[in-house]
Amino acid sequence: MDFHLSNTTEREVFCEYLRCLPEGKSYDVSIRLHRAKRSNDANALYWKWIGIIASETGNDREVCHKFFAKKFLGYDVREFGSEKIAVVKSTANLDTAQFSDYMNQVSAFASQELGIVLPSPDDQLYSMMNHE
Repeated sequence: MDFHLSNTTEREVFCEYLRCLPEGKSYDVSIRLHRAKRSNDANALYWKWIGIIASETGNDREVCHKFFAKKFLGYDVREFGSEKIAVVKSTANLDTAQFSDYMNQVSAFASQELGIVLPSPDDQLYSMMNHE
């Protein structure tokens, strides 16, 4: 069971839930600060950027996506049997602030290293592209 606790009423409901748990059993409970996930608009803009970069560089969209994730997010090391493997971190787990930083890095790289200026939601170009 997951709870989102943002006010006194929600905290009271959670405490009541805890009080009602059956005795004699063991439970795992973790509390973490809520971090908002990226918006659908941010996700759409990111994939628009990836499409532009893929088109301009002649690469596949998925290749571009994996390249940036590897470059700016790095790896998690996981165990697979007796071996350790490096798995590229996922953008899906980024909160809004982390995703914004990531997108800034992608935009800067595209501009500085590839000579590609990506549209932002404030640009007239972005508005025109969204209505195609």
